[in-house]
Amino acid sequence: RNMTTDNQTWWQDSDQNDSDNEPDPLQIEDFNSKLSLANNWWDLQIRDSFGKELRQTNRTTRSLFNHLKSIQEDATFLNDLKVLYSSFPVYANLRCGFWYSPEFDGTCYFKSTDGHPGQWSFNVRRLNLQVVEAAAKQKGLIIVDATRSGKVYPDSFSRTIPIWATVINRILAPSHPNWDKKLRLPLWISKSERQQIKERLPLFEATLSSQNEDVLSLLQESASLLKKPLRALWVDPTSILPDVLGEDLPFIPIILASVSKPTPTSEPRGNWSYLQGAADDHEAWAYQLTPQLFWGNIEEILGAGPTGCEQRVQVIITRKSRKTVGGMAPNKQERQFIEKKKDKATLIKGSGLVIGSRSEGKPPVCWYKYSAVLNCGCDEYEPQKTEEGCYLHLQIPDGKKDKKALYLALPSAVAFLRKAIETRKEKEVLVHCQQGVNRSVCVCLVGLIVVVNYKGSATELEELGKDEGQLDKYEQRKRYFKAVKHLVLKILRVIQSLRPQANPSRESLKQIFRYLFEYYFTSRDTSHQENS
Repeated sequence: RNMTTDNQTWWQDSDQNDSDNEPDPLQIEDFNSKLSLANNWWDLQIRDSFGKELRQTNRTTRSLFNHLKSIQEDATFLNDLKVLYSSFPVYANLRCGFWYSPEFDGTCYFKSTDGHPGQWSFNVRRLNLQVVEAAAKQKGLIIVDATRSGKVYPDSFSRTIPIWATVINRILAPSHPNWDKKLRLPLWISKSERQQIKERLPLFEATLSSQNEDVLSLLQESASLLKKPLRALWVDPTSILPDVLGEDLPFIPIILASVSKPTPTSEPRGNWSYLQGAADDHEAWAYQLTPQLFWGNIEEILGAGPTGCEQRVQVIITRKSRKTVGGMAPNKQERQFIEKKKDKATLIKGSGLVIGSRSEGKPPVCWYKYSAVLNCGCDEYEPQKTEEGCYLHLQIPDGKKDKKALYLALPSAVAFLRKAIETRKEKEVLVHCQQGVNRSVCVCLVGLIVVVNYKGSATELEELGKDEGQLDKYEQRKRYFKAVKHLVLKILRVIQSLRPQANPSRESLKQIFRYLFEYYFTSRDTSHQENS
């Protein structure tokens, strides 16, 4: 840019050395601006070219085949762990952990967001009492999860579960004076962070102690089997594992298995590349493939190789959709997997309502057990379409795309459940979706409040507001919405204690809050206007 030769500046001609002929400042500024634009253009071209190459590399390394092949390799470590500690049940931490084996003894849901530094929390929506009960019965338990490159263990393992175990131990400590109530975190957590978490433990303990009697009784029932406190242990593929964890340990071990090998980047393995935590964030890479479909067709999928993997997965997904309308039958591998993974339905005692997955609503077997079936949006079995009065199919898509479908479907669901509950005799009413995790749980929850008046929930909402006094309209609405939210979460915790896999999305819960708020509060406003 500083182009000078023999005391001759770039703007001077060779025969012009007269001091009176000074350059035009406007020309200098114009040249500098053009030069700057040229340099910026070059930089953009280089960055754009580099960005394209980087994106292409990411697409290649993070292909569907690499994800699935990495999951298969990580599963070998989990299989070794199962053999080594064969007496311990193995639970998958949803959702990432569920990909790493075709068989699990159960599932749990500990979120990493509850353990992010500075945001530690104890979420009463995710008590995971099934883990307490299973660990107490088998004297230990294994929880499976993974995380992407950058760290070895997810925050759910490093902080969420140790905090959860400590709070459970502290709640039960009065019945066991000699129990260890200390916070047991992994060694890589700093002293400063340990101290900050310790200071929050009394708040977490108070949060759990303040829950309703149903939740506390379930906690006491699950924990009555505990003879020792819970404590987390951390293992990964680089760990040296003890051959035996004997009963002489002063605690019940919760083995947190991060099954992926820690690697800074993708690791080439012949015609594919290994990815740490390959199952994480499966919505971004799995298309419509599920763990069930993957393990039920693993040889067919991985046998297609890196080039044919995606096409083979599409064929399998198409085959699955055809099966739902009476088309192609499942192959032998799929049949064996389906038999192992049959989901048990959950009866909400005293309500007449049952939550289940799609297989529970398959005719004609379902009609021997249930007087009515409410399908909350999954694919229909062909014979059910002809059943009138005792069968209803709601158009509620799964996922977060449609933010009003559940809200709009709830009036029809409530009307159907009210009639079904009134006319049923000895049989229950089945509410199901594809997996019995989100949509059916939400619909059943609303039915428990509005139709069944479960544990006086509807009465509680109807009675609310009689002592409102001189509160203005805004304060009334604020108070009422808070009460609706509290009641929904309270009943949801009861459902989750009976059905641990129940896990409604935040968007679904918002639609429930809105429906119940309008159902009770708006109707009250209308009745006041009619009376006046």
